[in-house]
Amino acid sequence: MLKKIFLFLLSLPLFSIENVDQILKKMTIEEKVGQMIMVEAEYLSSNKNDIKRYGFGGIFYGENAFPTPNIPSKWVKTIQEYQNLSKMTRMQLPLFVAANIYHGNNKLFNTVIFPHNIGVGSTFEPELAEKIGKITALETLPIGINLAFLPTLSIPVDLRWGQVYETYSENPDMVGKFIKHYLKGLQNENISNKYSLLACIRGYPGEGGLKNGIYNGNIEITTNELTNIHLKPFKIAIENGAKAIMLSYASFNGVEVHGSIFLVQDLLRKELKFDGLIFSEQNAFYELPGNYEDQILTAIETGIDIFLISHEYKKFFQTLVKLIKEKKVSEERINESIKRILKLKEEYNLLKKSELSIYSSDIAKIGSKEHREISREIVRKSIVLLKNNGILPLTNTYKRILVCGKNAKDVGNQCGGWTIYKNGSWQRFLHLTNGMITKGTSIYYSLKERLKDTEIVYQKEPPYLKQKEYDLAIAVIGERPYAEKNGYRKTLTLDYEDFLHPDIEVLEYRDTRVIRKILQAKIPLIVIYIGGRPLLVKNIVKKSSSFLTAWLPGTEGDGVVDVLLGEYSPTGKLPFRWPKNVFQNPIKYNKKQNYLFPHEFGLSY
Repeated sequence: MLKKIFLFLLSLPLFSIENVDQILKKMTIEEKVGQMIMVEAEYLSSNKNDIKRYGFGGIFYGENAFPTPNIPSKWVKTIQEYQNLSKMTRMQLPLFVAANIYHGNNKLFNTVIFPHNIGVGSTFEPELAEKIGKITALETLPIGINLAFLPTLSIPVDLRWGQVYETYSENPDMVGKFIKHYLKGLQNENISNKYSLLACIRGYPGEGGLKNGIYNGNIEITTNELTNIHLKPFKIAIENGAKAIMLSYASFNGVEVHGSIFLVQDLLRKELKFDGLIFSEQNAFYELPGNYEDQILTAIETGIDIFLISHEYKKFFQTLVKLIKEKKVSEERINESIKRILKLKEEYNLLKKSELSIYSSDIAKIGSKEHREISREIVRKSIVLLKNNGILPLTNTYKRILVCGKNAKDVGNQCGGWTIYKNGSWQRFLHLTNGMITKGTSIYYSLKERLKDTEIVYQKEPPYLKQKEYDLAIAVIGERPYAEKNGYRKTLTLDYEDFLHPDIEVLEYRDTRVIRKILQAKIPLIVIYIGGRPLLVKNIVKKSSSFLTAWLPGTEGDGVVDVLLGEYSPTGKLPFRWPKNVFQNPIKYNKKQNYLFPHEFGLSY
């Protein structure tokens, strides 16, 4: 009986919106400041009681952080402990628990890793993003993460930028359609729903406009381009339930975004009518001019509600309390942020969601066959066939097939960045484990499993090939996993990464050398490109029998092979124009040029 009463009480909202003002009056300055801070979990591991001491509004898991072992039960135990500590504070407010959630629950081992957004955009079916959002929520909420920092919501201009794969399309209207459906799946139509995962939209006001694609550099675009291109997806996201937006690390025409009243107050609050929470990027206020106090003052005046802080959270707390007590920051300004925080925690039904036992029966669904089949469907639809001289779909007439290239037998390379680690399987030399960073199926293993009557031979790079030694060669080439700054390229040349990292592991399998050996042996060649953006591949396309891009398909390599075998005729189309030379980058929206492949190009069988 007592258990039923307890569960009933948990189902009730934390407080009514009408009572926010009353709760606000009860809060001390210190309690208000605590709610404006989200601390990186890594820095709380040996100081857990600081949650109780400072009354933080939330915690977040950093780029490469997770409990050890990285299994659901450990996540639940760790986060539930944090939530219980927050309920020991005087106000008993539950924590937002956040992480970078980019293509499925990419923080946990053996979840379903969906294609990155560039692949999802290639489907030209925004409704598929809703399926991804729904499954992502189902695989994330049960371990205790209740706030998802999303990929950047941007329109890429310079393809050298390391975050191109986080974006859906060069067309802002199409990006808007995808984010609308993704939010519907992720957040549910009612965010108080048990299976609603709160989204934090990243990249405001448009990181895709970074000059030369330099990470956290300067967004150099006109006000007209900002309004008519880069802000369009944010407007649609707000109209479709976005409750939290994170400011970009970058500058906008020379002014730090975190210090721009024009971007935050005039555009975001007034013109776009956003009344939700504005988040800082992690420790981003350090980039503002002046001393530590000046930096916090500027960020507060700009209108930031929640600050993501790492190791100096105590200093931030003490400094902001001091500024308020010295009347350098008005308590009225702080109250504006606290009202928004309290209102969203109530609206989101966070008290109920902070009791993780309500999800105990859902743990078994994480990484389920049903979820993987949906991801496989999306992979199939994301494949873009760029050339085919009739060699595809594959027939059963081949006796010996060579499968080669660094991405043929590597689930980690298929998944790309933001898979367990920020830089995926290339974080801390994990590539030496053959890329099995999480449960999944590589293209090679899928082919070998399904072409039982054909001899399938795998060599990352064949040492030497005799003429017609194989009936067919399938080279799976492209990029290795990266994220953000590590993804920046000075050139879009295919082997640029190999020259950049000249270690013996890389020199053993240069893509262009693999292709050259196959062509010299006069073996029919199918090229599968795995990567996060278009690279300069004009000559390879010209000399291959067939060329298709699978982008970064995630864990379900079977979806790629479904297309190779003709079990699904390719329907994917390019979400970006594909340049034929360096002079066609940057790609300006609506700019007329004779590209190697135009926007929306894609063949079928």
